[in-house]
Amino acid sequence: MRGSILMTNKLVKARTTMLKPYWMEDRVWEKLCEHWKSEDFKKKSAQAKTNRASSYGTSHTGGSISASQHRVNMVKLLLNIIYSIVYLNT
Repeated sequence: MRGSILMTNKLVKARTTMLKPYWMEDRVWEKLCEHWKSEDFKKKSAQAKTNRASSYGTSHTGGSISASQHRVNMVKLLLNIIYSIVYLNT
């Protein structure tokens, strides 16, 4: 598992239990607690939770062309080839 994922998991656990990890300095823990209690963090957290729960508009293609779009493109390409062959043979 990547170090960033392990750290994220440890911080999520610390935030949900509100127990300071033994390896964290007190001043850092206090700053994190202030951040987690801020309205800005709560607003962003609620929005992210809503986004993760939503299935609207998520295709997970990462900018790639969807399978249905590939199909449409291939049909257009095939039709162009067929028309070209017919044109050349007439």
